[in-house]
Amino acid sequence: MPMRCVTANPLHLPAEGLWCAPSFRLNDSPTTSLLEHGATSALGALRIGSLLSGREAARMVKVADGMGFVQPAEDESGDRRNGALSWALHDELCETLSRRIAPHVPRAICAHRHEASAEHREELLRLESLRHMLGGGGGGGGRPWVRRCDGAPEGTYRLAGINARCRLYRYEPDGKDRFAPHYDEVWPGSRLVLAGEGAGAVPAPPPLLEYDGWTYGQGEDGAWAWEPGDRVSHLSLLLYLTDGFGGGETVLLPEGGAAAVHVPPVAGDALCFGQSFSLGRPHVRPSELALLHEGRPCFPLHNPRDAPAPDGAGWAGFGKVASPGARARDGRRGDGRRGGGRAKRAARPQPSGGQTDPADGGRPDGGATPKYVLRSDLLYYLPPPG
Repeated sequence: MPMRCVTANPLHLPAEGLWCAPSFRLNDSPTTSLLEHGATSALGALRIGSLLSGREAARMVKVADGMGFVQPAEDESGDRRNGALSWALHDELCETLSRRIAPHVPRAICAHRHEASAEHREELLRLESLRHMLGGGGGGGGRPWVRRCDGAPEGTYRLAGINARCRLYRYEPDGKDRFAPHYDEVWPGSRLVLAGEGAGAVPAPPPLLEYDGWTYGQGEDGAWAWEPGDRVSHLSLLLYLTDGFGGGETVLLPEGGAAAVHVPPVAGDALCFGQSFSLGRPHVRPSELALLHEGRPCFPLHNPRDAPAPDGAGWAGFGKVASPGARARDGRRGDGRRGGGRAKRAARPQPSGGQTDPADGGRPDGGATPKYVLRSDLLYYLPPPG
């Protein structure tokens, strides 16, 4: 059952809509893979197939509905119009998701400030690869990134896993809910502390969302403070929990007037892309590989042929509509550079009699399916020098 939890971190106040589900588990064994398409890959975005099974995604939706979504106030800026809540994942849930996704995302981020020559960037990669070969690079993972991160500490960050703090958004299929174009900013790592893990106070304290100690200065030098082992995010993780509607794409908006890339949601799949270290500081440029993006409205779809035409060459090619059960992906291949293999998945079986299977993300009453998407972060830590 969902439970309210608390936090003392001023970044997360007020804590309205902050929940956890300590008994929730992921019990299936989906074949997670890296899916490549030229348009998304060219932007540095990573499409992860089957991070969740369809049944696991549907169970997460059911738990989230039991928590309750908070609607934005009418007088807000209007950048976001959808239901939202915060879900703090417990350790086992974070570890399961981290283990599934780790082979397909950068095992390390080589961050530098300002511009750097191609030779310097190649040298950063060479040194990181050497450390990894010698066993100093931690666990597995895909090919490392080198990126410019103005306003951030320079160094090679190591993959730590998925952040406990998540935001979950619900888009009603009425063509109105949306998320305006924006960059995702980095966020400190967090962990859910459950009763019995603390000092043993009686009565047991409520679940507590604790944050790592990353803090930053507003000055030109972008001074930061952190302790060994503290984690900070570098990539966003969008985990789609439903499909079977029209629209609802995540639209990636590259700089320089290049064509937008539309990524339709597929339940259980995920999309990862870079975050920015700007953090509202006007003198700090968005970090390299940080992507301006938006969440498009969704609407009821009773026939896949009703789907809108793709927006030109920027269409991501994952299919016009992610309808329930349509899991096969013809012609998609993995990106060996990032640890992926050829993406092969059998289509999920359709329920007999033409009815929607509630465990497959649909509604038994035949109603229109909202879009549910969970947003978390991929966390990295900066080892001490030496």
